[in-house]
Amino acid sequence: DVMSLIVNGASVEDVLRSFPDLTRAQVYECLAFYEDHRTEIDALVAEQMAEPAV
Repeated sequence: DVMSLIVNGASVEDVLRSFPDLTRAQVYECLAFYEDHRTEIDALVAEQMAEPAV
């Protein structure tokens, strides 16, 4: 998802290529949300990455 890409260092351009339906403004909104909630999002992403793949 978008947040996983952002947490793992993807650029805005990377996110736009992966999610072509998003606008640049929407990606920047995600970045702003991430900055405001970094601790919680990092924990959720780590939890998702630790789950076994199905």
